[in-house]
Amino acid sequence: MTRASDTARLLAGGAVINEDSNDVDFRVESNGQANMLFVDGGNDTVSFQPNSGSLTIKAGSDDATNNVRLEGGGTTSTYLEYRGYLGHQFYVDTTERMRLTSTTAQIANELRVSRGGTQVTSMHYTFSNSLGIEDATASVFSTATSAVLSVGMMVGNRSINAVGTVNASGADYAEYENNGGLKISKGSIVGFDDKGILTLTFADAVRFGVKSTDPAYVGGDTWADEEPPEKKTPEGETTPEWDSWYERTEAKRALVDRIAYSGKVPVNVTGAKSGDYIIAVASDDGSIDGQAISNPDFEQYKLAVGRVNKILDDGRAEIAVIIH
Repeated sequence: MTRASDTARLLAGGAVINEDSNDVDFRVESNGQANMLFVDGGNDTVSFQPNSGSLTIKAGSDDATNNVRLEGGGTTSTYLEYRGYLGHQFYVDTTERMRLTSTTAQIANELRVSRGGTQVTSMHYTFSNSLGIEDATASVFSTATSAVLSVGMMVGNRSINAVGTVNASGADYAEYENNGGLKISKGSIVGFDDKGILTLTFADAVRFGVKSTDPAYVGGDTWADEEPPEKKTPEGETTPEWDSWYERTEAKRALVDRIAYSGKVPVNVTGAKSGDYIIAVASDDGSIDGQAISNPDFEQYKLAVGRVNKILDDGRAEIAVIIH
């Protein structure tokens, strides 16, 4: 099919549309769409222009190998590939960079976000082994100087770097301690036996402390020794692996308690006044109790777990923690 100025030419080896490079358009019409495929000859563009509804692009059948790939023609170009068989996965070359499910969005390695302008350096998040939030005025991410906050293993084994003040609603620093299976209430005075395990028996204790109520920071977080599995299926259901992991983790958590080592904590002692010392004493049944002393001698001071800062509305004392 030819004429003086060829619009279409059918050859034995194929078909050529607009071989003479005229400013003419080419379109493919479907049953319900006038411009299902549209080639703009004057602007050198190819587009899909459905006049209504959504545009569906499908590669093959329901097979994991049927993916959609966008690839440049340069010698150093890479390709972007979409794999939708098992969720929504986006690959650069052969490496997965992003995965979307009905409940989560996962980014691999690094995400950069710009607040306008051409330089994508105003916010910088690095994932996997660390997280960094960059100074908005910095041109590059730095875990040593320019970072407002960086989290992850860094030089010198630093895990958190912060510039300025870190605010927390809690009021004490606590550490996880082995409770030997005891059930201990918040604000209770506890003892440590000669193996460092918590005890509620005065005669077994070599030193004393208070169980934290609302810690700002907690150390000794080594009791959970399993990484959590995937929580949700692509359909949004909780996985059996997550349920099993959660049950095991809760059982391990029951074997530790957070004991205050500094800051302010409520203690389950009444009848005190501001300025008093709270010391550990033996109750009639041999368990550990607390007593308010205004002017302790040295032996009593060695049993002190804190000094009263104020009296709380429920009558209990709030103490500044003392550790011996």
